[in-house]
Amino acid sequence: AVWVPAVGSVQPRPYREAKPDGSDKGLLVCTKPWPSMARTVWGDVSNVGDAAWAGDLGTFEADYFSAFSDGSGGRVCALSLGDLAQVWEDGSISVIGRQQDRLLLGGADVCAVDIENT
Repeated sequence: AVWVPAVGSVQPRPYREAKPDGSDKGLLVCTKPWPSMARTVWGDVSNVGDAAWAGDLGTFEADYFSAFSDGSGGRVCALSLGDLAQVWEDGSISVIGRQQDRLLLGGADVCAVDIENT
């Protein structure tokens, strides 16, 4: 999905869906998790499978799913890595650039290029 965040709001920011005609530029967001997402935040990867292994849900939610609200203050689960995009009438999405070049993930300042080249 492509979401257009409200301007000047503190986080979590209200948002609206981008118009599907290419006229809006917004943040590309994923609203569903995938299996390899956040492997190093979701627990100690060297202990996966052990009975004592547990993920850090608080860090996971704070780092990955805290930027957007539903307008009434409730958090909306959506991941944005800072890609700017447009959405078109046929449902296709064009990535047009980056909001910023560095990301803060799990307390670490990470260059977006390092993630994209992994």
